[in-house]
Amino acid sequence: MTMFPGNSSCRAGRSRLNPCRLILFLTVLLVSFCLMVPDSFAVGTPAGSIISNFATVTYTRTGISYTNNSNINTVMVDDKVSFILTAADAANVTITSSGRAYMTYILTNTGNASHDYTLSVAVTGTPEFTPASPPKFYSDPAGTIPLPTDPNAGGLPYVSNLAPDTSITVYMFITAATQLTDGQKIFYVVTADSYQLANLGIINPPIKSSTQAAVDAPINKNANLGTRYVVLADAHGNGGDLDRDGKYAVIAKDGGNNTIGFRTQSLMVSIVKSATVSDRIGGTQPVSGATIRYTLSVSTTGSGTAFNVVINDPVPANSTYSAGTLKLNNASLSDAADSDAGDVGSSTPGTVTVKLGDLSSASPTQLITFDVKIQ
Repeated sequence: MTMFPGNSSCRAGRSRLNPCRLILFLTVLLVSFCLMVPDSFAVGTPAGSIISNFATVTYTRTGISYTNNSNINTVMVDDKVSFILTAADAANVTITSSGRAYMTYILTNTGNASHDYTLSVAVTGTPEFTPASPPKFYSDPAGTIPLPTDPNAGGLPYVSNLAPDTSITVYMFITAATQLTDGQKIFYVVTADSYQLANLGIINPPIKSSTQAAVDAPINKNANLGTRYVVLADAHGNGGDLDRDGKYAVIAKDGGNNTIGFRTQSLMVSIVKSATVSDRIGGTQPVSGATIRYTLSVSTTGSGTAFNVVINDPVPANSTYSAGTLKLNNASLSDAADSDAGDVGSSTPGTVTVKLGDLSSASPTQLITFDVKIQ
């Protein structure tokens, strides 16, 4: 009898248990069980995995059972490019004169293969101020906020070999100019582009996922089931990119869907000092023995808070501090270093010191007065 390739036969009486049928039954049961097991991969079957199976036909002829297997069908799982870039800030980030501030972004690979990424940034809208240096990306694997000299923060704007179902936190820093106008804003759109592994580079242009996907058009898949293709499955962000374009762009928003970015804070604490003279005969001549009353007026302008404001005023040469004359907002302060805000000579020798605490533009003008006598 001529058999098909891969064909096998078993002879058995009709009244006896057929071993081939038992084996077939157990095989079908095992396959059915495997199909019911939930997918263990949060992001799906890894790219490059092989899915293969074959069909089986059984029949009986003239009392003899026969089994015939089909050819083995093999499919390779494609590379699903899917990722999300999230802007983590919920409000404008404050930056001060010559200061350095950052916005936070989280890049998550939701595909089924490791990918490389590049990060780029562009101003969106009309900027109200110009930073002293363009934005730079940093990321510290230790999870701390990186400084410019952080040895763990290198490599960006390139993110290499981000595994499926993992994230990386990225910090975008800017440095402000020395002179700022209070309340000005600048907004950015940040874009992540996906690349195939080992194709990132500075000298040679990398091969983008979208470029590779265009070459390996999905229409070719049916004719090449055993070939791994790139399939763009990424959604679009809110920064103008499209679905399935291999990139994700975001503009940071607050809870009310308002665009947020960096906002300048130019708080300034200023001090004006004046003096009045009283001599011993009721005049205003600065002669020996006359008293000079100094008045210090401390005010704040702009937004934000100045923390731990301290006023230091050295007692001038050729004069002597008049004990018990120190006042803050017309309330007397002791000359010793104690629970009140002022002292004379304790914090700094020969100096009147007044601690004003935290001040903002809403704080009233602070008035400090004290007397000295001309020697």
